[in-house]
Amino acid sequence: MSIFRPRYRDIRSRAAFTVYSANGDYGKFIDALNKSPIQFYSLNIRRGRLSGFIRCSDINRLTVLAEEQHLTVEIAAKKGLYYVTRGYHLRFGAVIGFILAIFMTSFFSDRTAVIEIGGCVNIPEQRILDHLKSEGIYIGSDLSKTDLRAAEQHILIMDKDIAWIGIRRTGSRVLAEIQEIDTKPPMTDSAAPRNIIAARDAQIKSVRILQGQLIPIVGDGVKKGDILVSGVVDTKYGRNYYVHSQGQITGVYTEKMTFSAEFCSEERICTGEIEKKALSLFGKRFVYFSEGDTPSDHEYYEEEFPIKIGKIVLPVSIVEMHYRAMETAEISRTEDEVRALLTEREERYEKDLLTDDAVITDKEVSEICEGNVMTHTVTYTLEGEIGTPQQIFARYEGWSDP
Repeated sequence: MSIFRPRYRDIRSRAAFTVYSANGDYGKFIDALNKSPIQFYSLNIRRGRLSGFIRCSDINRLTVLAEEQHLTVEIAAKKGLYYVTRGYHLRFGAVIGFILAIFMTSFFSDRTAVIEIGGCVNIPEQRILDHLKSEGIYIGSDLSKTDLRAAEQHILIMDKDIAWIGIRRTGSRVLAEIQEIDTKPPMTDSAAPRNIIAARDAQIKSVRILQGQLIPIVGDGVKKGDILVSGVVDTKYGRNYYVHSQGQITGVYTEKMTFSAEFCSEERICTGEIEKKALSLFGKRFVYFSEGDTPSDHEYYEEEFPIKIGKIVLPVSIVEMHYRAMETAEISRTEDEVRALLTEREERYEKDLLTDDAVITDKEVSEICEGNVMTHTVTYTLEGEIGTPQQIFARYEGWSDP
């Protein structure tokens, strides 16, 4: 199947010219023409005359160049889409423009140009956009064929985290307002009796008791599950009562982690990046620039830059699409490179995974190389909160607080 494409030379503006002189010597003129910024093509000499085509914007330059060489220039014809349609604009231009204006107005009045989401706190906006798209509401969609009330009901059924959603339309703008379900934290009785127990093996460094009876003292070692602060308080009268233990127990404890990496391994690496640019019009993309074909194995990310007029965001944007060509390759590292890789992993763990209330006071690293693998066993000495609450299930039988 062949595809018809109009030839560029049939629509671009161009002028046919003829240069002649008494002696018919055009060598110097052609040399000067080659050195000038004038764009010319189809140059030939027939019957002692030099003829060809140039851009209409270069006519004056050609005339000056010919006069410098004492030649005569004649412009035979001006061709191109502009000059063909120029003769018809008085008769058809106004009518065609009016018809196009009516068509464009009627077409775009029912098309979604902008979608705005309001009320999102914990629910990401992309999730709401996906729900709207499943109901036929997206950039460029025909709003005349969409039942907004039915879409609201369907989204409420699909997403249990949404308590209410309202979708309204203003021209080509769609506004979706949502109200999320209020997920309250589980209720805890602040007066319920409880102990504070050790969450891990540690040595107590400091204590601050607000309520309850401290069992171990500063400097004692405790094991995971030992009671640190008891919610059962004894009185001097030989009786006891229950309290809601509160306090902060700081202890010193150790944590061991293992990190390993291979000297030779197969890894995915980037071999290059291809960029494409597209014009997004009502959600439809038209690629106007490409550095090459899309790699079969690639990682993709894009950046979108909407076009604005003042504070008005138009349904037109420039999209830059990036394709990172990936392939699996055999990577060999030296001992220093593997050690640096493990150190980087350790720093990432220390930054992202350790709790905020723990402070690293000491760090010991043991390195072992076995075969193709280097292993770092890291022992961290930490100082932080070691207590965790544990409820007391007590039966109250005729006692009262003293």
